Amino acid sequence: MRVPMLLSWLAMSLILAAGCDSSMEPAGQPTVAAELNVPFTLAPGQTAVLADASLTLTFQGVTEDGRCPIDTVCIAAGQAATAVHATQDGSAAVTLTLILPAAAEGVPYAGCRVHAESLLPVPISDRTIRPEEYRLQLLVDRP
Repeated sequence: MRVPMLLSWLAMSLILAAGCDSSMEPAGQPTVAAELNVPFTLAPGQTAVLADASLTLTFQGVTEDGRCPIDTVCIAAGQAATAVHATQDGSAAVTLTLILPAAAEGVPYAGCRVHAESLLPVPISDRTIRPEEYRLQLLVDRP
């Protein structure tokens, strides 16, 4: 097995193990006032309120990060999976799994579509991303 591939596998394993840690939700994140058709960015544990859709989204964290490190040559780009809790008008929360790179149609919820636009930071082969470092850019629209 090539060393970069082994390092990528090891980094992905560490990230997956860290994803099981319930401490990935930092306290005190300010709520983001978001709008339909306008991208917005959330940190783990942070909530966005889209008043024009009566929708609330909370970025729970990254559940899988298998993206190819930027300093490594990979056969495929890989993907990342994120968990976002969604509620509309105070209803029970539903967990949306958003995959990056994202499908163009987004994930449907309550008459809207939720799109994962980007996930930062970009992986680097010799550095493990801590769960609290992630930033997820979302876009919500109506079909």
